[in-house]
Amino acid sequence: MKEAFRRMNTMAYQLEQAYAEGILDKEVLRKILDVLEDYIDWYIQYEQYRQLQDYYKMIERETQGSVIQQVMVILQEESEEDVMYREYIKSLPEGL
Repeated sequence: MKEAFRRMNTMAYQLEQAYAEGILDKEVLRKILDVLEDYIDWYIQYEQYRQLQDYYKMIERETQGSVIQQVMVILQEESEEDVMYREYIKSLPEGL
């Protein structure tokens, strides 16, 4: 984003120089600056959209990591008695 603003500042400076040297009249300069302003507005919206997408991706990764951590905690919290009971249930014949 810094690069884009630096280019826009350079362009604005060049336009001012062209106007000062009489190459551009006020009407043409105004039209060029209006187009430049529209581009700046579009670029800011695009950059905000891109940053929002990056934020959503980060949140999604954190959420997935959090869910995995919660599952691991649940699995680690299983006591020896729980394991023995689970194994006992597995050993029972079906239908009981």
